[in-house]
Amino acid sequence: MNKKLLCGLIFFIAVTYQAFPATGYANDGFELALFLGCFLLLVAGIIDGIGFLNKNGKMLIHRVKAFIKNKLAH
Repeated sequence: MNKKLLCGLIFFIAVTYQAFPATGYANDGFELALFLGCFLLLVAGIIDGIGFLNKNGKMLIHRVKAFIKNKLAH
């Protein structure tokens, strides 16, 4: 976990160091940093979601089917 965090931090700092240098605005690097952070969180969420569904997918489908049957019975 520490290697992943360290590599991510190095990549994050290296890419956002001189972002948008042609425009000359002082806060342009923050926009790229925000975009990269959101993108990495999205990718991590998708990967964790797939892992969760691999572990608990059948149980979730069974619970949803049981819930729908109970609601239809009432």
